[in-house]
Amino acid sequence: QRRLYKFLGLGHYGDEVFAREQEIAAAGFAAPLRREANGFASCDWLRGRPMRPSDLNEDSIRRLASYCAFRACSFAAESSDLKSLQQMADYNLQQLSLPLSPNLCLERPVIADGRMQPHEWILMPDGEMLKTDSGTHGDDHFFPGPTDIAWDLAGAIVEWRMDELQREAFLESYTRFSGDHSRERIGDYVPAYCVFCAAYCLMAANALHGSQEQRILEREADYYKMALVT
Repeated sequence: QRRLYKFLGLGHYGDEVFAREQEIAAAGFAAPLRREANGFASCDWLRGRPMRPSDLNEDSIRRLASYCAFRACSFAAESSDLKSLQQMADYNLQQLSLPLSPNLCLERPVIADGRMQPHEWILMPDGEMLKTDSGTHGDDHFFPGPTDIAWDLAGAIVEWRMDELQREAFLESYTRFSGDHSRERIGDYVPAYCVFCAAYCLMAANALHGSQEQRILEREADYYKMALVT
């Protein structure tokens, strides 16, 4: 039997990630995990494929909205300080010479997923969407850390390349599932998310100077910068 192994962390760090991923699996959004030795866990090999932005439709929009609503309810953070995240957004916008000033507010603090890209979802043969790598990134040493669920909403909008109608349908579905009216916040979180990703890609590209990966990362950074001003 083929299984996928991944490292979750040692000690209580790995315990917390494992617990989150088990809860996500129990809710039907991911494959069940089995605890392994030395900080690892495994799941059955999923016979599907990574998703693409072109897979976006009414069903996948509802699935994304339902997942964000689930996280907003199940992984609420007791407290979160957005001061560092706000400073990061302001600094990166200044470095990119973009005259934007998002004002990040905190209404639904959560342990965010932090990775809402299409390839983080597996499309199964029966059409079911399963999330991968869903327990770690919202609670590690990278930004954003515990933040408003609007960070993941913005991530879904940007990474799935939603147009205006798709974005409205997504936010409407999220509100219906969660009772959280996020439209007033999302206008500030989208540019904050984009500038974070652009800066991250440029930093990584600089570290990989002269490689094919540099060119790929620079193209990604260009997309995020374009999304900032459109």
